Amino acid sequence: MLYSMDANGEIEKDEFYGKRYVETYTKGGKLILDPQYLKDDLKRNGISEPLDYSLIPNFYWKTINDETLEIITNEGSRQNRYGFLGDTLIFGYSNGVTRYLLRMK
Repeated sequence: MLYSMDANGEIEKDEFYGKRYVETYTKGGKLILDPQYLKDDLKRNGISEPLDYSLIPNFYWKTINDETLEIITNEGSRQNRYGFLGDTLIFGYSNGVTRYLLRMK
């Protein structure tokens, strides 16, 4: 993740800013989250136990009408607007937050 911007266009410098987490969107429709992100999120929520990898749900993705990305888990799904600017994937969330991810080769 490069960075996120809030609804006012300000860069969010939260605990995840600058961490360089990797999200992998496979051609087969699977989304793989960076394990370090999951570990950091546990710490942020006050959980000090080690990450139990067997509890990580499967994430899948699909696009709808070339403008909406749907992320699907066994607990439900969510939809976000998306687009591309060069090598950057841009997500727009309903709360006004915009997230930018750089394509890695």
